[in-house]
Amino acid sequence: MSIESQLSLKQLRAFVAVYRSGKLSLAATRLSVTESAVSTMLRQIEATLNLALFDRTSRALTPTQAAHDTIAVAERILQDVASLGSHFEALSDLRRGRVHIVVTATVAAVLMPAVVRRFSAVYPDVKIILDDCAPDQFLSRVAADHVDFGIGTPEAHDPQLELVPLLHDHLCLVCADDHPLAGREDVTWADVAPHP
Repeated sequence: MSIESQLSLKQLRAFVAVYRSGKLSLAATRLSVTESAVSTMLRQIEATLNLALFDRTSRALTPTQAAHDTIAVAERILQDVASLGSHFEALSDLRRGRVHIVVTATVAAVLMPAVVRRFSAVYPDVKIILDDCAPDQFLSRVAADHVDFGIGTPEAHDPQLELVPLLHDHLCLVCADDHPLAGREDVTWADVAPHP
């Protein structure tokens, strides 16, 4: 079993607290534990490392050269663990991270600029990656798991994907004034089909 798998964060905190304060009582107060708990953790570290970290007298604990050589590494480890905890907290609170979205071209041009601006104002540390694609590529891009989700107008339905309507839009027929369909109130796909 390796040394690093035998040392705990509590033990490292005890070592750093004793090193910085020079006294078991102050270290115990900082860690909200008893002096005997701090003393036990120090002995466990020394037994694991097979070296003395402090010279003990009745009045003080004096760091050994091994303690001086080790303190920077121990503090860096504790700082990295604290930073990792903050990073995970920010991710879980949606304050930091990345979201990858695929959108069809019209959605990218018409809807997304305002949405991205509003989202970025609320979540400035969340990076948005926006990929636009043709409607016939849309479902395959979402299904391939290269993105977190997609916003667009799919040409077909994929039973493996969940589709949630975000809005309903109307399509319009644009034609010349003299076209046979001009002036009609409603036009269906069947009406349009025979025309070039």
